[in-house]
Amino acid sequence: MNKILFIPGLDKNHKYGGGAICSIRNYECLKKCGEVILSEMEMEKKSFLKKVFNFFTSSIPLCTGKKGERTILNEIKKSKCDIVFINNSFFGGIIPKIKKYKVRVITFFHNVEITYLKEVEKISLKNRLKANAVMKSEKKCLKYSDAVIFLNERDKKEASRLYAKYFCADKAHIIPATFQDDFSIQDKEYILFQKKNGIKNALFFGSSFAPNYNGIRWFIRNVLDKISCNLKIVGVGFDKYKDELSGDRTEILGAVPDMKQYILDSDFIVMPIFEGSGMKIKTAEALMYGKTIFGSNEAFEGYDLDFEKVGGLCNTADEFIEKINKKIADHNISVFNEYSRDIYEKNFSNQIAVNIFNKILDKAVQ
Repeated sequence: MNKILFIPGLDKNHKYGGGAICSIRNYECLKKCGEVILSEMEMEKKSFLKKVFNFFTSSIPLCTGKKGERTILNEIKKSKCDIVFINNSFFGGIIPKIKKYKVRVITFFHNVEITYLKEVEKISLKNRLKANAVMKSEKKCLKYSDAVIFLNERDKKEASRLYAKYFCADKAHIIPATFQDDFSIQDKEYILFQKKNGIKNALFFGSSFAPNYNGIRWFIRNVLDKISCNLKIVGVGFDKYKDELSGDRTEILGAVPDMKQYILDSDFIVMPIFEGSGMKIKTAEALMYGKTIFGSNEAFEGYDLDFEKVGGLCNTADEFIEKINKKIADHNISVFNEYSRDIYEKNFSNQIAVNIFNKILDKAVQ
């Protein structure tokens, strides 16, 4: 049985959002593939000047600092692990030091971070320096890791294009976004038998990071007045936008203890997301609950499915308006989408991820 040191690569307070959900997925799935030791390394809060100094003077990873680096190396010696699993691509600087201990290293790319940085975050001196540091780290991840994992083919190709000198196709793998199955027969019965008379309810869920905020604001301004439904927005951080986004048919709830009930109560999900990298975990979650989804190319990136059966592929206001109104007008369409649930079970359950992780681990230790 493989002994795996898992380096989370997230701040201990980072509990929400797709990145955190995917990280938990990775950890839980790996526990089914071997003995997993969770690193106690904590992300170091560093000033901008210290980050600049570290970038120009050392190979310290972006977020660990000297203390975090020592913690990781000591854990490798103490645990006598076979594999170190690094849960993001910001830790490239430490990988050459890890390799001295004759262990295998697997790095997980949540995004091609340099692409995400350029598309989503504003350009500034600070971000240009950060971009240089990110590129330096990602190059080392690709060069020194024994295996690298991407969420989709797009990110794999992007890494190959940007870092051709360091990219090795034989080491590159794909594990798509998956979600732990939390759906029951009782949930299906609840969806099918709840009353659905009157105006329909659309749901947008997710944290208020830039692509989500920009997308749903665009939807409210360009689509909502032309479709016959109410809209609920649920997710960490959105409560601060209540004054801006609330309206007669829009309800902003922010963080909630349990997202499940809001998903079950919705008639369909809207995902107007136009920026980003990686895959959207909430798409897998919506599929798991058998929901109809109207989403953009970015929302469905990495998902091989029939868009018309799942709901609709919409990249313009007219497409959202036409396809949502068509759905609302057809009273014969069930509020439970059998196709969504079926495609989840076949391709996006956590068991799929476990199977792929096992293959990658077996190859890495050969």
